[in-house]
Amino acid sequence: MSKNYERLNTTSNMTQVPPSCGGEPAETYVGMAHFAGGTPGKFCRQCRFHGMSKGKNMSRVGDVRAFPCAKAKQMGCKTPMKVPANAHACKYFEPK
Repeated sequence: MSKNYERLNTTSNMTQVPPSCGGEPAETYVGMAHFAGGTPGKFCRQCRFHGMSKGKNMSRVGDVRAFPCAKAKQMGCKTPMKVPANAHACKYFEPK
């Protein structure tokens, strides 16, 4: 069963993301801590924040399930949405 996850809505009015920030708004999902692509070649499923809940990581490196991002929650997101495992990692990526 395939689920559709909400991507970040971009408009022509948005400030352009400077190259120094890294990341690509079009590849970003709602619920991520920062723009996707900030860590080239890495995916959310490989990050320690993907699937973290109450101090335990509920996902494994090869896990393909979607989980909320614990870093987004740390940064003040009240109800983080699930981020797909195959989303390109953001600049806050930390390996599991």
